[in-house]
Amino acid sequence: GQEYNIVAATPDAARALRRRADEACERHGRDPATLILSSMNTIGIAPTEAEARERAQRMVDIGQAEEADGAAALRANADTWVWGSVAQAQEQLGALEEAGVQRIMLQHLLHDDLEAVELMAGIAAAVS
Repeated sequence: GQEYNIVAATPDAARALRRRADEACERHGRDPATLILSSMNTIGIAPTEAEARERAQRMVDIGQAEEADGAAALRANADTWVWGSVAQAQEQLGALEEAGVQRIMLQHLLHDDLEAVELMAGIAAAVS
């Protein structure tokens, strides 16, 4: 395989998996650098944290989160969703990168929220 993908990674889970994958590669004579670690995480970003909380409520309203309301959804998924203001999202993505995630797939579930898509593009441009 060329890539190992995990879903909804936390930095701690990614770090542990990266370590185990590296050890397995070394045991089998493979250069660990040849195995990409990726993660797919749900994203919800907005210009402000308050607007990001509103987006969490929309996730509940359209059935993309099982919790009773947006605040509960954010609490329940705080470790796995990339959520909040742009600065908060950048911090969360940075933590995943530091933990060994080399590629991220951002699962944007509010399909009519084109503002968030623009914000994601800005984050991508900033790290490229």
